[in-house]
Amino acid sequence: MKIKKILVQYFHIATKVLIELLSVRAGLYVKQNQLPKK
Repeated sequence: MKIKKILVQYFHIATKVLIELLSVRAGLYVKQNQLPKK
């Protein structure tokens, strides 16, 4: 059962990292699109 605990922890960490990367990516995308088009 120890392996299962480690896998669950790893899964949570991986999910957190993925969400952070996606939010950073989205933020950069929004910044680029908000630049004035002249």
